[in-house]
Amino acid sequence: IDVTEESSSILKRLENVEIGELDGEIKILTVGEIVEIDVQSPPILRALQNATLSTLDETVSQLKISDVLEEESIRSNKILSWLAQQETKVSEIGTQIDGMPVEVFLEAGVNPIVNALIAKGATIGNLSEKVNALTVSEVYDCEAFAKIGTGETAYDATYRCFELVGGVYRECAYEEGKTLYQVKKSAGIWLIALYDKEETGNGYRRVSEDPLLMDLADYLIGRLSDGQTGIGAAKLEELYEIGFIGEMPNDSMKKITLNELVALAGQFNVESAG
Repeated sequence: IDVTEESSSILKRLENVEIGELDGEIKILTVGEIVEIDVQSPPILRALQNATLSTLDETVSQLKISDVLEEESIRSNKILSWLAQQETKVSEIGTQIDGMPVEVFLEAGVNPIVNALIAKGATIGNLSEKVNALTVSEVYDCEAFAKIGTGETAYDATYRCFELVGGVYRECAYEEGKTLYQVKKSAGIWLIALYDKEETGNGYRRVSEDPLLMDLADYLIGRLSDGQTGIGAAKLEELYEIGFIGEMPNDSMKKITLNELVALAGQFNVESAG
């Protein structure tokens, strides 16, 4: 083969190599001898400029994200930025992505489920496991009681008062200066769904096991339709406190349950018809 000034760099490099030595010489060719590389070349070519053909696979696997991509491309992508900050090698990308925290690509503060996953240290690799293990109280504010005088709970004379004794919110008279609680106006369905009432009906204890978020629909159906714990067993004063009815019933009615009220209404209708 005639090698001239116009010939490729690789031919010039191998011009004086014997045929028998050709295989060995090709293996020690560098990328820079095969491809013209300058400061305008892509980062990966500049990083591989001195790598030989025989060691190319190993050299590529040791390259970092910052060696392969332009700085602007990395900076404009959250995932690539995180990988670059970890000094991730090309060979480690799969492993590193498995360990990537979800807050790298999911924004905190816009979704309670995302917030809970971030708080639990969820990563790409364990995301499914973490989602399945989320409990209702890890995602939502399920506390039905708040200390009087804190946050949203200023003393409301139309609401019952409770003292917290041994994990039980027990109904009591209001006493100024004493640490007491009232049902939170934002408690909603959680008072009925996540608190068991004492047999006397004057105390509430949080259920022993926090339901899983993935089971919430079935849990609520079972809980709220149950004759002992459901909506029908709730007293009218409870329904007022959680915002289900607009006015507190009078003293003769507020201790009546919804089921009892329906029964009374049915009895009244029968008597009226007679």
